[in-house]
Amino acid sequence: MNVATKLKPATEPAPVLPEQIRQKLAAAKAEHAALLNRQFALAERSVLSAEGEREYMDVVSEMSAVSARIEQYDLAIQALDARGRQQLKDAQDAELHSLQGRTSDLLDRRLQAAARFEAAVTEAVKAMREIAALGKAAFESWPGKQPEHGVIFGGQELQVLIAGELYRLGYVPMATGGMAGSAEMALPPPKAPTLATFNEPAAITPLVTALTEANVWAKSQLGLEG
Repeated sequence: MNVATKLKPATEPAPVLPEQIRQKLAAAKAEHAALLNRQFALAERSVLSAEGEREYMDVVSEMSAVSARIEQYDLAIQALDARGRQQLKDAQDAELHSLQGRTSDLLDRRLQAAARFEAAVTEAVKAMREIAALGKAAFESWPGKQPEHGVIFGGQELQVLIAGELYRLGYVPMATGGMAGSAEMALPPPKAPTLATFNEPAAITPLVTALTEANVWAKSQLGLEG
């Protein structure tokens, strides 16, 4: 052989599909049934002549080989079925893990948004009270008699303006339904969540704290750590 001759890369055999094995199994079972019929037909001849006995034993030997193939095909099908079930389970587990991770990430991002909202509301309330305090100071420092309207020193006029601004910024067109999780959520009016917290704002659980506790419970339901 010429050493310069290039060897062709070995090609991997094509994978055997479950349907191909089932077809071979069916053919082997049909062959076994035919051999069994032939065995019955040769049974009488096997006791009458040596040639008949040889033919009978040949059939028995063939049946043994076919039975071995049938067993081999059965085992192969069982292995492929088990592998298919495992692959399906692995795919389902991977999809579940992906959904768990995505949901956990969404819950964490919701908590971050809640922190921003809480900080923004804190600043908004601070700014609102500053507006009111500066208006009151302007009213008190006004030289002579203060105008009865137009300047908006504070009081009911300022409350109407603040409420209108909240409505303007938080307005959402009315729609039917109202499932939890709607992104288009209007600003709700200030309200104590329970009678026990009425006039007791310090007793109200802060938004971030409430959602942190909700996240811990939600992740436990997802099979994740908090």
